[in-house]
Amino acid sequence: MATNLQTGSGWRFAKAYAADYRVGRIDRPRLSLACVVAASSAFPPFLSPVRLRFAQDTVKPMAGADLHKPPFTEVAVLTDGGVYDNLGLERVWKRCRTILVSNAGRNTPALEH
Repeated sequence: MATNLQTGSGWRFAKAYAADYRVGRIDRPRLSLACVVAASSAFPPFLSPVRLRFAQDTVKPMAGADLHKPPFTEVAVLTDGGVYDNLGLERVWKRCRTILVSNAGRNTPALEH
C-alpha cells in the first residue's frame, strides 16, 4: 500500500495487479519488490516521493476511474501508505463486519502498586 500524491488515494500493490481506483489498474505489474517496498515506505519528506513511470496503455480503466488520463496514467507519484491510511485498516473495514483495533500510538500510563 502506498499513497498516490496526485490523487490523494491509496495505491494498492499485489502480484495480480497494482491500482488506484481513481486512475486505473495495471494487470500483472512487472515491478521489483524493492520498488514496491520503497513506494510503500517512502516516509515524507525524507524518502519521498517514489515515481513510477508507465508505458502507454499499461494502466487500464476501471469503474470509478475519474482520473484515467495523462498525466495520471503515465506516472504515479507515491509516498508512504500511512499518509492515506495510517493504521492500514481500509481494506479490512470494507470486507469485515467486526474489527478489533488497538491504537498502538498512545502512551501507556504508569501503574503504581
